[in-house]
Amino acid sequence: MKKGLLLLVLAGTFLVSCGGGQEKEAAEAFCDCYAESAEAIEAAGEVTASSLFESVEKMKEIDAKAQECRKGWDEKYNGKIDLAIFEEEVKKTNESVYKLAVDNGVFKK
Repeated sequence: MKKGLLLLVLAGTFLVSCGGGQEKEAAEAFCDCYAESAEAIEAAGEVTASSLFESVEKMKEIDAKAQECRKGWDEKYNGKIDLAIFEEEVKKTNESVYKLAVDNGVFKK
């Protein structure tokens, strides 16, 4: 009996550690990483020729910050969440980030 209970507790711990509902938290963190990038891409349509160089430099900075943020996200969530649920949570959390992710092949099927 004690052995069965121990196995049940271990199985529950394993299930929780392997994607037990972290998708919403992961989606929020993912959106935090890429929100500034998505906004900058949307604003890029309004860039004039005189501010083009400045805009390119700013995009490089924003992209570097997003990539650094993504490294931390990968360490915490990559391989630990259900990707289908995560995709829906990103879509609900920030439509612009979702569109950016789709355009960049993040949610390949």
